Amino acid sequence: LPIRLKERRKEKNFYLLSMSEILSEGRPRVSNKVLLASIDSMWKYIEKNSLYDDNIVIPVMGTGAAKMTEKLKNVIAKYIIKTFADKAKKLGIRHLTLCVYPGDYINDDVDIDELRRYIDYICEFPDSEFVVTDEK
Repeated sequence: LPIRLKERRKEKNFYLLSMSEILSEGRPRVSNKVLLASIDSMWKYIEKNSLYDDNIVIPVMGTGAAKMTEKLKNVIAKYIIKTFADKAKKLGIRHLTLCVYPGDYINDDVDIDELRRYIDYICEFPDSEFVVTDEK
């Protein structure tokens, strides 16, 4: 469930999302399922509360200190792109800025060229399904 924070001076909304679940022994566990559900809950919250603008900025969750695998970072980035494409027209959002942790960009842990190709694919086939094949 997103938590809404509002910065009064610049009139921007910020949403904090949980990207892991806590196991019974108190350790966090991150999975595709939890990460994708977090992104879905963000969109539902934004839509339900009419809290959107024509530009939305979303970081690729799980990068930096979370130390996700390169594959999972790319899956998350693609899911953000896909869900944006699904919601943009309905919500009137015209621009998405996808933020990548600088170290992940420098080390090529997020494949920008692959994301560009994916954007082209989504533009050509907007009704395509998003499929994640393994839980890593």
